[in-house]
Amino acid sequence: MSNTAAKETDMHLATGLVDSLVELLNGLLEGVAGLL
Repeated sequence: MSNTAAKETDMHLATGLVDSLVELLNGLLEGVAGLL
């Protein structure tokens, strides 16, 4: 596997991780807002 492909894979994984974190945070915020 070339360096470029590895970097693209890392970027793809990082983007997916950020998306998951954002969804998790949104879910927490909605839960907190529901309690207030």
